[in-house]
Amino acid sequence: MSSLIVAFGVIVFVGFFAIMSILIYLIATTSRIKPIKGQPKKKIEELMDRAAKNTKLMENYLQYKGRLWF
Repeated sequence: MSSLIVAFGVIVFVGFFAIMSILIYLIATTSRIKPIKGQPKKKIEELMDRAAKNTKLMENYLQYKGRLWF
């Protein structure tokens, strides 16, 4: 009787993991196929602009520091 309970538990455990892995796989593949509309591209461009601005500010700051030292 106890071996039957253990076997049932193992089957349920393995089945749970199989179902979860299939669900994760399906979620991963479907999200890869659908492109997200417009928003991320704009965000990336905004971040790139901000990074360019920051590097320009940093260059100016370093030039200013250089003038102070020499």
